[in-house]
Amino acid sequence: MKIYDAALEHELQNPDLTRGKLERARRVTVHHDAVPASVRYEVMPGTVTSDCPEGLRQEITTPAQEAWDEYEEVQRYVPYTDAELAEIAEKAQAEKAAADAAAKAAEQAAKEEAARRDAAEKLNAQVTYTAMMTDTMLPEVG
Repeated sequence: MKIYDAALEHELQNPDLTRGKLERARRVTVHHDAVPASVRYEVMPGTVTSDCPEGLRQEITTPAQEAWDEYEEVQRYVPYTDAELAEIAEKAQAEKAAADAAAKAAEQAAKEEAARRDAAEKLNAQVTYTAMMTDTMLPEVG
């Protein structure tokens, strides 16, 4: 689909979508003027004879037609206003801050999980050592 400037006059090849947006639009490609009604006479086939060398004629009426346009579906590039650009920048900064906070929370959760695992392993090692030293190890079931 073709992309045009905001006035639909000039076709754009690579619009900067960080500085504007695309909207659906219709562009006039051809304008047809109104046509008034007309009447013409045509010779009817098979009516030319020696008695009537010019043949019989029939009236052909062409009805009036209003003016009309042909359109093509295009996209219109509309540049953002300064206020919209500021709002986009603000949203991007807020999203970045939220992503940073989520990453930091995930990192902290991973550290806490690692600390819990280490504590459990140390406790398990201490219990095993104590059981070995006191000869109170349970026999393995199996």
